[in-house]
Amino acid sequence: GDGFWYVFHEDPAVDTWLLAIVPSTCAGEGFRAAQCQWLREVYTDVLPTSLTAHGMNEPWFIRRLVELAAP
Repeated sequence: GDGFWYVFHEDPAVDTWLLAIVPSTCAGEGFRAAQCQWLREVYTDVLPTSLTAHGMNEPWFIRRLVELAAP
């Protein structure tokens, strides 16, 4: 209700941490940027065997996963 979206990474085995605070006026773009950052930081070395994320069936998300897996 304060005009912002708060993007968190949640890992039950480790912890939950804040990734980004995004103004609701650019929530789509900001959320996508936060997810791309999350993918780069968390899955740079090892891709998960199981992944659940908002919008993970969207082309941009799949493209990011393929880019990470390609090397």
